[in-house]
Amino acid sequence: MKLQIRLGGLALLLFFIVAGCATDGYRTVQSGVVKVGKLRVTLDEGWRRAPGEQTPERHSAIRVYTREGLEFDRLYLVGGIADGQTIFREEAASSQPRFDASMSANELADLIAQSLQAATWGGTSTVIARNFEERGFTGVPGIRFHVEITVPGRLGQRGIGGAFVDDGRLYAVLFIAEAPDHFDRHKESANRIINSAILSVKTIGRA
Repeated sequence: MKLQIRLGGLALLLFFIVAGCATDGYRTVQSGVVKVGKLRVTLDEGWRRAPGEQTPERHSAIRVYTREGLEFDRLYLVGGIADGQTIFREEAASSQPRFDASMSANELADLIAQSLQAATWGGTSTVIARNFEERGFTGVPGIRFHVEITVPGRLGQRGIGGAFVDDGRLYAVLFIAEAPDHFDRHKESANRIINSAILSVKTIGRA
């Protein structure tokens, strides 16, 4: 009995050590307005900034946040991808489609889905965009959409997002998470963030 208790305690200790390593480097952010380029959204409490070394898909125009860890959920803020660029890091660009400022709203959702498929989970995922709904973001026409993601050997993933183009650049907010548990648990928070997306107002700086 003592041996079983000791082994159980050791297993519990190892669990907390592994859990701590899995979230090492994450930084809790305060609720409120967050800006990435000209994109501005309002975050609820409980989101954490993912460390750069754990988000190889990230570059200067993208920030990645999570609530429970990148293995379970991801919130992408895309703050202005220029015409002709890929959404994710250039190292994975060979198979990624490139953004075209003349794309229609539905094509923007497909671009994001195809980019995720090419650049995440080693390119083994299948990502489908659906349930397109045109909507405006601070007067700029855009789109809301859902994504369904299949990754071999993993639980299915679901996502929701919004995207629009302004001044020839792509802006987007995308939340994806393991389904159904993690997605259902955080989709309302993610919806509020997507709905809060606006462009920063340009101001004249003072000397």
